[in-house]
Amino acid sequence: MKSLTTEDLKELYTIIKAYPDQKETKETMRTLLLETVRMAGTSPCIVFIKNMIDTQEFSDIEAFLAIPTLPHNIKTPTIELIDQAFELIKSPVIKKNKLLKIHAHLVFATIV
Repeated sequence: MKSLTTEDLKELYTIIKAYPDQKETKETMRTLLLETVRMAGTSPCIVFIKNMIDTQEFSDIEAFLAIPTLPHNIKTPTIELIDQAFELIKSPVIKKNKLLKIHAHLVFATIV
């Protein structure tokens, strides 16, 4: 079975955002996608989550729920993921929220 790439996940997210249905249905689909991606823990999923945080597609609460679980859900810690965690720490979105910044530092320390 083939894993989805980061680009596949972005495309799927875009399709869900453009889905012509009721707001509640779209929100349920979005939440299901994001929770599944968060739990999958593959490298493309982690990069996708980081991109969602950087582009502020996640609310502060969604980011707060996603960040602390990253080290627990990562299947294989790689150099790329360590770099992504470091980039997350430097993100302006993370820097402006003290609580997110603390958790991003903990993620980086846990992965390393």
